[in-house]
Amino acid sequence: MLTDSQLKSNIDALWNKMRDGGLPNPLDSIEQLSFLLFMKRLDEEETRREQQIAVRRQGW
Repeated sequence: MLTDSQLKSNIDALWNKMRDGGLPNPLDSIEQLSFLLFMKRLDEEETRREQQIAVRRQGW
């Protein structure tokens, strides 16, 4: 698990990358981060369901 200083360092690095990538407004960065987290969650759910289907097929 990340310590507070590691987490802060990771967040600072991410903010810097977003700013350097053309998102100087923090609100735009927050919007993009929210979208990325949503997409990550969707992908994880899809992977979980695919794994469940594969396990069910093996049991046949």
